[in-house]
Parts: sequence; structure tokens; C-alpha cells
Amino acid sequence: EKKPKPTLEDLRVKEQWRKYQHIGEPLHWAAAIGDHIATKEMVCGLEGAKMVPRSEVDHVGRTPLMRAALWGRPMCGEHLIQDFVQRPRPEPPQFNTADPVGWTAFINA
Repeated sequence: EKKPKPTLEDLRVKEQWRKYQHIGEPLHWAAAIGDHIATKEMVCGLEGAKMVPRSEVDHVGRTPLMRAALWGRPMCGEHLIQDFVQRPRPEPPQFNTADPVGWTAFINA
């Protein structure tokens, strides 16, 4: 007997953000590791994830975009930038925000 072909919805990974829910700075970790699904879920508040501001700085003063750029995670950076364009929120854009050392996401990239 043939099994039915899985649909795209069946194959889609959901609730990736749960892997990071007990970690401090979850969006920063997801962006640094390159988990673009969890990054998008947390940025957009999808799949039950608590929406995390993209402009939030971590314990050393870096934004999630800086972490994604520093570790070479372009898909995560893309989600952080694209969503800002698609759904502006009352938070400052973080494209040229500098960390305490003076580095920006552009320098890290």
C-alpha cells in the first residue's frame, strides 16, 4: 500500500522558537546559530512565539542583526531586515546601531 505524499505543511518545521525559550536573549542566539525559522517566528510572533524586538541589545550591546552578520548567517539577517520593512514597529531601526566597541552590523558583515 502506498503512503500518501506529504504536503508542504506536513514537512514544515514548526515552533522552532521553543528550543530557545529558556535561554536568555533567545533571538540573539537563534540569529547567531543561523536558525532562520526560529528567528522569523520570534520576529513576527508566529507559531505562538513571544514577539522579540529586533532592536533589543544583548549583554554586550549587540543586536540580533549584529550577531547574524558577525557569524555569517545571511538568512537570519534577511528575516530581521525584511520584516522591518514589511511590518514597521515603534522601535528604532538597528542597521547602523553600534555596539560598545563601535562596530555595526555592516562592519561585522
